[in-house]
Amino acid sequence: MPDLTTQYGVVTRRAALLALAAPILSPRSIAQPTRPVIQTRRLNNVMIAVSNLERSKVFYERLFGPSIRQGDTLIFRVGEGPHFFALTRVREGAKPDFLSYGMTVADFDAQRVKRSLADFGISC
Repeated sequence: MPDLTTQYGVVTRRAALLALAAPILSPRSIAQPTRPVIQTRRLNNVMIAVSNLERSKVFYERLFGPSIRQGDTLIFRVGEGPHFFALTRVREGAKPDFLSYGMTVADFDAQRVKRSLADFGISC
């Protein structure tokens, strides 16, 4: 695996995103030793807040192609299917960071997922 750290030992958002793209392109390459409670198929989406939206747009359009603007958010399609990567401006007083990510779930059933999460003390 390539080194994802800067000279200070910190993983950059760009390096992390590039590393996260690998499972999208080859989801079978990640083996799990036991069957998980909620079986995910792949990473579906990632959203990050950036300090300079236009500079980031130029960089990511070279990687993923043209973006689609949806309000204050830029959406980039990634791979086959409904997978995407999104950028938005960081809110005042906040730092650039990952905001959210989504996973596709095998045989999705909302009630089953809620029960599984409740078993771990998570309420929805």
